[in-house]
Amino acid sequence: MKNSIDCSNDKKPMLWLTIGLPRSGKTTWIWQNLDRWGNASVVNPDSIRVAMHGEAFNPAAETAIWMVANYMVPALFVAGHDNVILDATNINKSQRVKWQPCDLWDVGFVYFEIEKSICLQRASEEMKPVIESMSDRFAPFPLLPVDIGWQQTKTNFIHLRWSSTAYQEIKRI
Repeated sequence: MKNSIDCSNDKKPMLWLTIGLPRSGKTTWIWQNLDRWGNASVVNPDSIRVAMHGEAFNPAAETAIWMVANYMVPALFVAGHDNVILDATNINKSQRVKWQPCDLWDVGFVYFEIEKSICLQRASEEMKPVIESMSDRFAPFPLLPVDIGWQQTKTNFIHLRWSSTAYQEIKRI
């Protein structure tokens, strides 16, 4: 699998959105594969939460958390990064639509397919209700361009499926 992931882009810089339930392994997979992304940075709202208020989640702070993330993404492209990875659930179209391609970036997706029961096993008791509510809204694969929230002639899409101990790349479009 290591050699099959080539996230370099000779054209416009890429914003990569992860799509997956909490505790699906998005952050772990990104850090295990970060060397393949070239000149990349990761924007992780969970890290912003801990830095701002020391908690995994506080609904009262979410507006501020996302304001920081919304500034970090374009700032990293302006600073010269070729790839920026937004390491968040991005399971709703409303979360994805605001990241449409623009003058600064094109958009790609990394989809994490995993059974909800595995995420629940990994979660703390306070996270289980969050995963349950999100999984009810989770869009099944495949996400077509109309499902991502905008029309695009080419979609960069990496589909990963959990296979007992690791993710396997299923499809790359």
